[in-house]
Amino acid sequence: MATKYLISHGHLTIGLAGIDHYHTGSQRLAGYQAALKDYSIHGQAEWVQPGDYSYQAGYNVFNAYQELGITGVVAASDMTAAGLQKAAQESNVKLPGALSVVSIDGTLICDIATPALTSVTQNFVQIGIESVNCLVGKSATRLVPVTLVERESVATI
Repeated sequence: MATKYLISHGHLTIGLAGIDHYHTGSQRLAGYQAALKDYSIHGQAEWVQPGDYSYQAGYNVFNAYQELGITGVVAASDMTAAGLQKAAQESNVKLPGALSVVSIDGTLICDIATPALTSVTQNFVQIGIESVNCLVGKSATRLVPVTLVERESVATI
């Protein structure tokens, strides 16, 4: 969803920042790769920068993305996006003009970041309920849907 959103705004060099190599990271990577494939965009391995969903992970990938000419980034978490934005601001890179960011989570960080982060927003309460149901032997009743919340962090190029 996040990758397709960036593509719909004209971005063709899109990074995926801060994912791990476990279940969640693998799912996010698969979605990212599927979106690139759907639009016949041949991504480069360097566009995917691993991490641990942290602020520092986002901060650390900024220079690599600048060297690669990345114009849009899907950040693995709101914290990762905030770190990326901070590094961009310290380098006087215009946000979202020169770099657009979509985060995944939809926490309060999205509203307090500058610019406010467009996000794929999850319902953490419902995710918790479904997880507890699985732990106590009940089958999960549904896949918890996500929504894309537009804010100020994506520009059309």
